[in-house]
Amino acid sequence: MSESSFWRYLSKLLPKEGHFTRIEAHDTAVGFPDIHYTLNGTSGTIELKDAKRPGAKYPFKGESGLRRSQITWMQQEIDIAQGLVFLGLQCGNRVYLLKADLYYDELHRMTEEDIARVAAVHWVKGPRKLVVFGNRLQEILSGAL
Repeated sequence: MSESSFWRYLSKLLPKEGHFTRIEAHDTAVGFPDIHYTLNGTSGTIELKDAKRPGAKYPFKGESGLRRSQITWMQQEIDIAQGLVFLGLQCGNRVYLLKADLYYDELHRMTEEDIARVAAVHWVKGPRKLVVFGNRLQEILSGAL
């Protein structure tokens, strides 16, 4: 599955009270995350990643991982501007949401078990997840957790 189809799936889960915009700005804003949002007066970004090899020891290494420009952007946004950045990760039928400030520089060295252990929320895709995780996502993305 591609990041585009991951976005289509994820967009159905996101709180309706927020404003979420998918951005593909490789040429104009190098390193900028895939989604910008505002929810309950809090703005942030989400970088989406889809594991090309979900069974690999390090599923978000290499072509599935963060590019140097993305790491640099996150470092500046988080460390200098105290911005709110998340990593939305898809590994097969499993989805993880992590606070990027803790893991953006380590993602390429993390196993899926490591990711599951530190994720703010994670789930296996399925139709019932739309209801179960809607409120949880709202709390996380608005900075309440």
